[in-house]
Amino acid sequence: MPNYAELELPDLMDLLVWHTNEYRKMLRYSSYTIAGFAQCKLALAEIHEAVKSKIEQGGYLMKNVIPSFPDYIIDTATIITPPDDYNIKKK
Repeated sequence: MPNYAELELPDLMDLLVWHTNEYRKMLRYSSYTIAGFAQCKLALAEIHEAVKSKIEQGGYLMKNVIPSFPDYIIDTATIITPPDDYNIKKK
């Protein structure tokens, strides 16, 4: 698992954009593995926390600008990783 806290803010923002685009592709085309989807969501949550931390380290309070990532969207304690060949296809 990458340590996002070591990256600079511009790099974190680039990663956030990339993972958000991947997440949107998964939702749009409805063809993905559960493990891949869970991994993407987890990466988004970790990058989001690293971005907030970097900005707050700069002396800015982010409570009104970037809300905390809601637990109901990603609860890392409940992520179950199925086999890689398990695909979801919506009709």
